[in-house]
Amino acid sequence: MLYSAEKERDEWDTLLDRSKLWRTLRVTAWALRFKHNSLTKRHKTKKRTGPLTTEELSYAKDQWIRKEQAGVQPDVKSPDWKLVTEENTGIFKCKGRIPGYQPTYIEGGVFADKLIRHIHEKTNHLGVTSTMAAVREEWWIPQLRSKVKKIVNSCYLCKVFSTRPYGPTETAALPPFRTECGRPFETTGIDFAGPLSYKISKKEQGKCHILIFTCATSRAVHLEMTNSQTAEEFQRKLNGFITRRTRPKRIVSDNAAVFKTTAAWIRKIRKSEELQDFLAQQQITWQFNLSRSPWGGGLYERLIKEVKRTLYKTMGRTHLEYAQVEAVVMDIERHLNNRPLTYMESETGEEQVLTPNAIMWGQEVYTIEDIELDGDEVTKLQVRLNEKRQHVWQRWKKEYVHGLMESHRIKRGESDYPEIGEIVLVIGDEKNRGEWKKGRVLRHIRGRDGVVRGVGLLHRGNQIQRPLQLVCPLEIRSRLGHEGNTEELAETRVQGRTIERRRAAVDAGAKIRLIAADD
Repeated sequence: MLYSAEKERDEWDTLLDRSKLWRTLRVTAWALRFKHNSLTKRHKTKKRTGPLTTEELSYAKDQWIRKEQAGVQPDVKSPDWKLVTEENTGIFKCKGRIPGYQPTYIEGGVFADKLIRHIHEKTNHLGVTSTMAAVREEWWIPQLRSKVKKIVNSCYLCKVFSTRPYGPTETAALPPFRTECGRPFETTGIDFAGPLSYKISKKEQGKCHILIFTCATSRAVHLEMTNSQTAEEFQRKLNGFITRRTRPKRIVSDNAAVFKTTAAWIRKIRKSEELQDFLAQQQITWQFNLSRSPWGGGLYERLIKEVKRTLYKTMGRTHLEYAQVEAVVMDIERHLNNRPLTYMESETGEEQVLTPNAIMWGQEVYTIEDIELDGDEVTKLQVRLNEKRQHVWQRWKKEYVHGLMESHRIKRGESDYPEIGEIVLVIGDEKNRGEWKKGRVLRHIRGRDGVVRGVGLLHRGNQIQRPLQLVCPLEIRSRLGHEGNTEELAETRVQGRTIERRRAAVDAGAKIRLIAADD
């Protein structure tokens, strides 16, 4: 019924192309039962009813094997085995030197691929070696290893657990606010550090955080202690920072859930209308980094490391009160602002070491006594101070900015990135990859240099952003290329998936058009 000597393609091959092996065998078994029940009166046999039996499924499998072996020459042999015909079924078996082991011979093709995939899924998606061992128990397929590798590599579930994220992109140039002269804290990076424990009483402890303000130009820091992470508390600390230091033009911070505490703080800030009005009145622009990319906040992350390390070394296992912790933090701020930004020369008679305080105030900050000066001396002092500041800025540009090339090495990243409309795997916090969510790429997020550094994704109706380092390819691509856009993707999504029309439907449509033309 299923096989022919020429092995031409028919409707059964179409069934095999569009179905898994188990479904193909069941459909074949139902078709064979229908044929049997249609001939019961002629052959005077009993109709078969009920669920499919093991014998019917086994017979359907034998029919498919004979169909696949229709073009096999009986004289095919190898140095290790030869083909023999099974007496009951007429199926070719491979006979070798191992007694009792005669696997069924199957050449390469769609049936062999479906068979390998079926066994691979049946063995709980094990690797190539285990899948090959399971196939060899009953079947003999030439070039089995290459075929199994192809099936395992194309398995969707295995790909979820084996795919790797897109590689890091090429290192971008530093933003202009890092390399151009400007007033201190004109561009400020903000982040939280902590929580820290402080002593309230002998049996009670409290928790506090350190709010760090980082200058993008001079690398100076301003530390504030906070008891909470509310928007109102942040507004008070920001107002105090503006009063003590200066009003920044731009604030840079993380975006969303880099850390849980920071995520809650960011959500509160974005929803606070009072804080947004305060920022608008102060003409402050808030710039958020790409979600889930803490490396974009190296401006302040590097100094948070220094603050924590110095704080832990200073406090040790001692439990201090809140005022004592605040005093330690202020002392750390003073020492960090007096740290050298460039290498210190060993020669005598050298210039003053370039420090954040030297850039901001022209000298290191120490506790000094008040000195009374007359008007002429004040004017001369102001002139010398301006000259010294200009000299410091020149040294900053020559020594510090040019020295950044040593610490900021350029990494030649990969140019591969997902296409618009492609389905990708989004790396999450869960250890089980099966719990990671999937999304469709809506748009590319490019840096100042035009390099794609992130993607905008659609996940369950919500739009999220992720860097390429947290996106894994699944090779489920759309018809759109790199030049596609969101409008094209939306139009494609509305039109839906197109399915090839059946030949019967095409023929019926042609006949209807002929009848309509005759009428």
